[in-house]
Amino acid sequence: MLLFSITWGTVSGWWAPVCLLLGVLYAWLMYRQPVNLSNKFRYVLAAVRAIVVFLIALLLVSPLVRSTNYKPQKPLILIAQDNSASINTFHPAGFEPAKFVDELGKLKQQLGDEYEVQEFNFGHDLSNGLSKTFNNKQTNIAAALRQLNDRFVNQNIGALVLATDGLYNQDADPQYEARNFKTNIYTIALGDTIAKRDLLISNVNYNKTAFLGNDFEIEVLAQPTRAKARPCT
Repeated sequence: MLLFSITWGTVSGWWAPVCLLLGVLYAWLMYRQPVNLSNKFRYVLAAVRAIVVFLIALLLVSPLVRSTNYKPQKPLILIAQDNSASINTFHPAGFEPAKFVDELGKLKQQLGDEYEVQEFNFGHDLSNGLSKTFNNKQTNIAAALRQLNDRFVNQNIGALVLATDGLYNQDADPQYEARNFKTNIYTIALGDTIAKRDLLISNVNYNKTAFLGNDFEIEVLAQPTRAKARPCT
């Protein structure tokens, strides 16, 4: 929908009839006397001269023409699918990751014409479309949220559907990045909820300053999951 409006600012709109009168008066002065032209041709020239003078005078008054363009925009639904190797490695019995991707793709059809749906997959980085490869060795959920937020800033985002097992091994905690997302985030929990045997370094304590040739200690804090903790030096 396109609408036009004319505003005159500090100049009164009554100058428009004056400009029209000026154009008619100028045309009458130019063609009031009979010349070697037919009356019909003389009237056509007078009308053209009146319109041209009217437009020039109107432009000198400097009206402001404003146009407003209304373009309906459907709510945007973003679907982000975790494409990391952990989805295909750790999952409950009976769950088929490839079949789940097919079911997730049907969501676009179910939403119909009322929404604009865009699909993505992520591992180390964000990519367009859904994927069944599950070959990414790194999972960066925070970067995926950040890139979606930057790509669709100031757009009418209705919701974000995030399908992931929550196992990330790169970047910051995605909960902090999710706070910057100005819409509702609906998560689809994937993977197995049973804790696996794992060992991680939770913290490293060390002196920020060390002199050349001196010995210094480093304290490494390891956190085991379903594994026996043994002292180490």
